[in-house]
Formats: sequence, C-alpha cells, structure tokens
Amino acid sequence: MLTQRLWPCALFRIASVVCIVAVLGSAVAFSDPVVFKKSKFVVRKADGKRSLVRSNVVLHDDRVEVLDHGHGAVLKSIQYGDIKSAEYSFSKSPRWKSGAGAAAAVGVFAIPVFFMKGKKHWLTITEEGDYAVIKLDKRIFREVIAALEAKAGVEVERIADK
Repeated sequence: MLTQRLWPCALFRIASVVCIVAVLGSAVAFSDPVVFKKSKFVVRKADGKRSLVRSNVVLHDDRVEVLDHGHGAVLKSIQYGDIKSAEYSFSKSPRWKSGAGAAAAVGVFAIPVFFMKGKKHWLTITEEGDYAVIKLDKRIFREVIAALEAKAGVEVERIADK
C-alpha cells in the first residue's frame, strides 16, 4: 500500500529533474540574442538610391543581424567570422577610410545628410565585398559597440571627427 502511494510521487520527481536538466542544458548551450532597438539601417534600393529604415540590431551567438523594425524581416546578416572591420564615428555622415570603402560610400552620400541636424552615431561593419551602415540611437551606441566587441571578438575602431 505504501509503495503504491510513493510511486506517483517518485515518477513526478524524476520527470521534474529531467525537465530541469533539459531547460538548464539548453540555456547553457545557447544564450539569448541581444536586441538593440532604435537604430536605422542604410538600405540600397533597386534604383541605386539609399534610404534610412527603422531597424533593430540583433547580436546572436554566431552572427549580427539587422531586422526591419516593423516586419522583423532580415535586412542584413553577417557572420562574426566574416567581419573584416567595424568602425564607429560620431559625425554628420558615416566615415570611410579609403579605397573600396570610399568607392562604396558615394552611394551612401546620396542620403540627404544636409537635412540631418547635428552629429549622429554611425556603425559600419565591413565584410568581404559588402558592408552595413547603421545609425545608432544616442542612448544605445555604447552598449551596441561593447556587445559587438564581446560577442564577435572584433575591435570596433573609433574614428575621430575632423
């Protein structure tokens, strides 16, 4: 009689332990992505023009994604291993070092930056043959840079405004 009453209790305990181990194991194996809202992504349109689109920057374990703020569609995804460089600037328009970056920037300057008041926080992530330009909100730019450096293992170069 006593064993009949203890059997459901023991079964419940075993099931509970299995569930806890499963949940903790998955939490250790995969960390949650870090989401930063209030950014704008420079999108290249089919006609060659550029525009700023409201977006969210999401840092996963293996990649950085820029998602459309309204629809959640992936605008850009870059694997951490593919990142060649990352640059931060505080200026009216994004800064470019030279060469391919300068050539690619010609289209970005088609954005009417003269309508923008004051300086903005720009993050440029370069990969082989492509780049992503993100305008960060003044309240999150430090956190985005620190998280990108920690997760991707790349140093974000700070470019001084001249």
